[in-house]
Amino acid sequence: MRARVMLGLCLSLGFACNFAGASSCMEDEAPAVSWLQSAVTRHQNNVVRAGQIPEPTKLLEPFEAAMCAADHSADLNRPVQQIIDEIGPTFDGFCHFWSHVPWFHGTPSIHFFKNYVQDTNATLQMFGGYLGLNKGQLVTYNIDGAPPGLKSHLDAPNYAYDDPYCWSLGFLKNQGLDGNLISNYEAWKAIGQEECRKIQAEYNFTDEEMTVADHVDYNPTINAKSKCAAGLGPAGCTPVTIREYKKHAYLKCLLGDESPEMTYCYMRGCLLPGNYIGHGSDCAD
Repeated sequence: MRARVMLGLCLSLGFACNFAGASSCMEDEAPAVSWLQSAVTRHQNNVVRAGQIPEPTKLLEPFEAAMCAADHSADLNRPVQQIIDEIGPTFDGFCHFWSHVPWFHGTPSIHFFKNYVQDTNATLQMFGGYLGLNKGQLVTYNIDGAPPGLKSHLDAPNYAYDDPYCWSLGFLKNQGLDGNLISNYEAWKAIGQEECRKIQAEYNFTDEEMTVADHVDYNPTINAKSKCAAGLGPAGCTPVTIREYKKHAYLKCLLGDESPEMTYCYMRGCLLPGNYIGHGSDCAD
């Protein structure tokens, strides 16, 4: 079954498929996985050589849709823990809610291929509006519990949210994560699970707080509050809190995996002296 899905993906992406090789993949799922990984890698390399930023999430959407496109809208307002109790340990919340939350796209492929590695440039530019390294406005974040003078350049519109969000989770370079383990799927996943335990031990979120509907509906509020914290909101606005960031992150823990978030944050930024959040080549070892 998986091999047939992969062959369909090859065709939908317009790859120059070797049909004999693709057909032979159907006899064994392991070669099929290796074949698709190689095809995706070749396609991404061609895009990079063309001077474009690869978009692996969009690239894999046909593949994920074949696995995860079922309608689970009836579960959106249910506590995720109830769904886990019903389905059991095979529950993959990112696949379960794939049709309903665009930012869950990409994670099912991570699980299928057992590969957390992301491209640094892609993480910096994936949401559009990128101005170039340190070309954006320099802002200082006013967040209760943040160190004095926490700041970053807003090189793209999402940075006002993602920079303090990643900092609050402790997922930037120089905040204690061992980035050498990103390429070790099981080890990196285990670190993510431990980070999830730390979040819940700190905040003890209730089951009722943890619904996908709330996660989605409250996200624009977090975005507005993050802009407020960066000094970009209207007078009298309320800055975001660390609890709000960690509540957003913990829902992904319940869905099954916080490690893609760790990778995204670690690959895109670092905490430098002076409480400055750097990006890209700012963070070179």
